[in-house]
Amino acid sequence: MINGADLWTLKQVAADMPFFTYKRLRHMYAHRHKNGTEELQVLVKLDHRRLVIISNLNAWVIKHLNGRGN
Repeated sequence: MINGADLWTLKQVAADMPFFTYKRLRHMYAHRHKNGTEELQVLVKLDHRRLVIISNLNAWVIKHLNGRGN
């Protein structure tokens, strides 16, 4: 079950996390099948809004950081 506080709009994420610009998040949504965000359900669409599940975004970032061998 998803907590409502865990759902953020793309603009909210871009304002709070400058690394993820609005344009970058839209690009990530468009290519979610290739970049792994669909697998972890990072970006979802509810009605006509694209939303980010923050806990899944954090898990996606950690997965990619660990995969790089850092």
